[in-house]
Amino acid sequence: MFTITESAARLIKGQMEAEGEGEMYLRVFIRPGADGMQFGMSSEETPGKNDEITDQHGLKVLVDKLSMRTLDGVVLSYTEDGGFNLGKPADRDEDAAKE
Repeated sequence: MFTITESAARLIKGQMEAEGEGEMYLRVFIRPGADGMQFGMSSEETPGKNDEITDQHGLKVLVDKLSMRTLDGVVLSYTEDGGFNLGKPADRDEDAAKE
Protein backbone atom coordinates (compact mmCIF):
# COMPACT_ATOMS: atom_id res chain seq x y z
CA MET A 1 0.00 0.00 0.00
CA PHE A 2 1.14 3.55 -0.75
CA THR A 3 1.04 5.72 2.37
CA ILE A 4 0.92 9.47 2.93
CA THR A 5 1.94 10.77 6.34
CA GLU A 6 -0.43 13.00 8.27
CA SER A 7 1.73 16.12 7.76
CA ALA A 8 1.95 15.55 3.99
CA ALA A 9 -1.79 14.84 3.73
CA ARG A 10 -2.62 17.98 5.73
CA LEU A 11 -0.47 20.17 3.46
CA ILE A 12 -1.79 18.67 0.22
CA LYS A 13 -5.41 18.84 1.41
CA GLY A 14 -4.91 22.49 2.41
CA GLN A 15 -3.47 23.35 -1.00
CA MET A 16 -6.31 21.55 -2.78
CA GLU A 17 -8.91 23.39 -0.68
CA ALA A 18 -7.21 26.74 -1.36
CA GLU A 19 -7.44 26.02 -5.10
CA GLY A 20 -11.13 25.06 -4.87
CA GLU A 21 -10.36 21.35 -5.25
CA GLY A 22 -11.24 20.27 -1.71
CA GLU A 23 -13.75 17.63 -2.80
CA MET A 24 -11.48 16.12 -5.45
CA TYR A 25 -9.21 13.09 -5.29
CA LEU A 26 -5.43 13.23 -5.22
CA ARG A 27 -4.03 11.05 -8.01
CA VAL A 28 -0.56 9.65 -7.35
CA PHE A 29 1.23 8.03 -10.28
CA ILE A 30 4.49 6.75 -11.74
CA ARG A 31 5.30 7.43 -15.40
CA PRO A 32 8.35 6.80 -17.58
CA GLY A 33 10.52 9.86 -17.98
CA ALA A 34 13.80 10.88 -19.59
CA ASP A 35 15.74 9.80 -16.48
CA GLY A 36 13.74 6.67 -15.63
CA MET A 37 10.50 6.48 -13.69
CA GLN A 38 9.03 9.74 -12.40
CA PHE A 39 6.59 10.32 -9.54
CA GLY A 40 3.68 12.69 -10.02
CA MET A 41 0.53 14.00 -8.35
CA SER A 42 -2.57 15.68 -9.73
CA SER A 43 -6.18 16.27 -8.73
CA GLU A 44 -9.11 14.40 -10.26
CA GLU A 45 -12.86 14.52 -9.91
CA THR A 46 -13.58 10.81 -10.32
CA PRO A 47 -11.66 7.56 -9.93
CA GLY A 48 -10.84 5.35 -12.90
CA LYS A 49 -11.85 1.71 -13.17
CA ASN A 50 -8.29 0.51 -12.37
CA ASP A 51 -7.73 2.77 -9.36
CA GLU A 52 -7.13 1.78 -5.78
CA ILE A 53 -8.89 4.31 -3.57
CA THR A 54 -7.79 5.08 -0.02
CA ASP A 55 -8.56 7.71 2.56
CA GLN A 56 -5.38 8.94 4.17
CA HIS A 57 -5.87 11.42 6.99
CA GLY A 58 -8.95 12.88 5.29
CA LEU A 59 -7.33 13.00 1.85
CA LYS A 60 -8.95 10.83 -0.85
CA VAL A 61 -6.10 9.17 -2.78
CA LEU A 62 -6.17 7.36 -6.15
CA VAL A 63 -3.36 5.10 -7.38
CA ASP A 64 -3.76 3.11 -10.59
CA LYS A 65 -2.84 -0.56 -10.40
CA LEU A 66 0.19 -0.20 -12.67
CA SER A 67 1.67 2.61 -10.54
CA MET A 68 0.90 0.65 -7.37
CA ARG A 69 3.41 -2.00 -8.45
CA THR A 70 6.16 0.58 -7.93
CA LEU A 71 4.54 2.55 -5.10
CA ASP A 72 3.60 -0.41 -2.89
CA GLY A 73 5.33 0.08 0.47
CA VAL A 74 6.40 3.67 -0.37
CA VAL A 75 5.68 6.55 2.03
CA LEU A 76 5.21 10.20 1.03
CA SER A 77 6.19 12.43 3.94
CA TYR A 78 6.68 16.16 4.49
CA THR A 79 8.88 18.18 6.82
CA GLU A 80 9.27 21.95 7.04
CA ASP A 81 13.03 21.80 6.49
CA GLY A 82 13.12 19.04 3.86
CA GLY A 83 9.87 19.40 1.93
CA PHE A 84 8.29 16.30 0.41
CA ASN A 85 10.19 13.02 0.62
CA LEU A 86 9.31 9.80 -1.16
CA GLY A 87 10.82 6.60 0.18
CA LYS A 88 10.36 3.25 1.84
CA PRO A 89 10.29 3.10 5.65
CA ALA A 90 13.58 1.14 5.66
CA ASP A 91 15.21 3.94 3.63
CA ARG A 92 14.18 6.52 6.23
CA ASP A 93 15.45 4.31 9.08
CA GLU A 94 18.85 3.98 7.35
CA ASP A 95 19.03 7.76 6.80
CA ALA A 96 18.25 8.40 10.48
CA ALA A 97 20.94 5.92 11.56
CA LYS A 98 23.54 7.84 9.49
CA GLU A 99 22.84 11.14 11.26
